[in-house]
Amino acid sequence: MTKKELKNATNFFENETKLIEKEYELVKKIIAIRNDKHISQRELCAQIGMKQPALVRIENQNNSPSLKTVLKILEPLGYTLEIKKITNSDL
Repeated sequence: MTKKELKNATNFFENETKLIEKEYELVKKIIAIRNDKHISQRELCAQIGMKQPALVRIENQNNSPSLKTVLKILEPLGYTLEIKKITNSDL
């Protein structure tokens, strides 16, 4: 592997790691909101038409939810996603 290929691979790995960390933080926030509202997984799943094992896999980080699924989960919790500009402090 050349130096350039190694650098590209390292950059790719670092970028993927950042994305995984952001997804993990999002899922942690969803869990915290659900718990703060005293809504069980079973109750949330009944509201959104999802099977509980699917939500368990998402909350345990065994499955990456689609954007549609995240929005579906957030709505009955009273939340949605928002796009914001990335600032240097966000990097």
